[in-house]
Amino acid sequence: MCYRCSTTNPILNPKGNQCVNCQQPFVHSFINFEVLPLVEFMIEEDISDEEAVQILNHAIPLKKSEPVDKWKASLEGNSERLVFNDTDEEGQDPFIGRLLSIEQDGNDFKPIVVSRSILKNMTRSEVYVLEWPKPLRFQFFKTLLPDDVSIIKCLFCQKLFHTDDFELKYLQFGYCPFCREKHREG
Repeated sequence: MCYRCSTTNPILNPKGNQCVNCQQPFVHSFINFEVLPLVEFMIEEDISDEEAVQILNHAIPLKKSEPVDKWKASLEGNSERLVFNDTDEEGQDPFIGRLLSIEQDGNDFKPIVVSRSILKNMTRSEVYVLEWPKPLRFQFFKTLLPDDVSIIKCLFCQKLFHTDDFELKYLQFGYCPFCREKHREG
């Protein structure tokens, strides 16, 4: 399943390792190659990679408001009516708003582009930054299931893994299962 557009994808895809609908490349855990619940995004061109990381590190995410009862009951004559009001979008994550408003045209993948204001509202623990050497740009990913799927990044090879799988392999062998670098205790 594509975590960007929620499309169920065939196992064998003629387009390769990407979604058949939005062309989002799948991001795999490099131990068992399961698809991770990550959506790639880009920062606006006037924001440097280092500035984006700094904004994320100092970001204050939107507070999740208390659950509001959106059901409204009314009594009219001999009938009772129950109506669900889903028009309140207060407190909605701006990244999710941008994600829901994507319009994919053509056959090329177009990552979501975020501004400084959206970066400031992101939770740092839900964003993974693959820091590639110059002249390459950093890659940014946001997890859509932060409470359900725990993800870890190797600081050396910049690969992403399910946390449980990575920790098990690290305890078995004493190094990253992909690049074989030992993480220093610190």
